[in-house]
Amino acid sequence: MTQKLYIGGLSYDTNEERLKEVFSAAGTVVSAIIIMDKITGRSRGFGFVEMSSVEEGEKAIEMFNGKEVDGRRITVNEARPQENNGGFRPRTGGRSCKKQSHITIVSQKKVEIFKKSSAPLATFLVAEPMKVRQHSLIA
Repeated sequence: MTQKLYIGGLSYDTNEERLKEVFSAAGTVVSAIIIMDKITGRSRGFGFVEMSSVEEGEKAIEMFNGKEVDGRRITVNEARPQENNGGFRPRTGGRSCKKQSHITIVSQKKVEIFKKSSAPLATFLVAEPMKVRQHSLIA
């Protein structure tokens, strides 16, 4: 059974061939992948190496975790399974380029009052327990 390892802290100059070369000292390397940025095409500084057995994977962790490769101290751990979140990446900050008016409305009565307002275009959120819906109104 193979073991997949996470390799972090890689130099941006390290390529997959170099990764295979380094980790072959611990055993047979089945595959080596460096994760690339989709926009710039540049390395993101981490990758994965798959060793041919769990024993060789453990040996690679012992040999290379905290060691220097291509001028950078790398981190080597057993890779965790990728979480499948449907490709959704939650936004953690930042602002939209568009200026929008956001109003939080928590009752149906307030929704009715808001619908009667003279605003030409309004965007508001209706907050319900455990659920948030976005509505747009054109007056």
